[in-house]
Amino acid sequence: MSIENSPEWRAMRAQVTALETKLAKAEEVTAAARATRLKTDALDALRKVGVLPDRIDHALAWLQDKGRFAFSDEGGGDAIVFKQGENEEPLEKGLETWARSADASLYFPAIQPNNAPATPAMRGTGAAKAQSAIEAMGMEMEEQLRGAVRYGAPDDSVENVKHAYATLFAEHGVVVR
Repeated sequence: MSIENSPEWRAMRAQVTALETKLAKAEEVTAAARATRLKTDALDALRKVGVLPDRIDHALAWLQDKGRFAFSDEGGGDAIVFKQGENEEPLEKGLETWARSADASLYFPAIQPNNAPATPAMRGTGAAKAQSAIEAMGMEMEEQLRGAVRYGAPDDSVENVKHAYATLFAEHGVVVR
């Protein structure tokens, strides 16, 4: 009689199969928990560096798509890091560096010259308000693009800013030619 036909071997094989199934389920739960922790910690860090609340989800998705968030030690560690190419930095430090880049400018309030308010005061009613809002968006777009070019942003970053403002204008019914 071969060992595979023995009742002891079959019982042990059934135990091994049950343990393998249990292990696979535990690994799935662990992976889901780590993914949730990564997202939660990344969102908290984005809030701390000042990403605008209405743009935080997009910033998170964009950074995740670029592979910027990971666990240390090539996924085996517990610390969450910010990846820039082959370099890894602690999450907060990496996001602070990223926040100063042209790629990040879309997610922060526009920097205005002479400490002017981010949005000019809208006076009047009706068409005057609409024109002021359009001018404010145009000024913000121009400043964002200048910042992107000033910091030597790659062409795709400038295109991202243009696309974001084209979308914003479209939402307000403004046609840009």
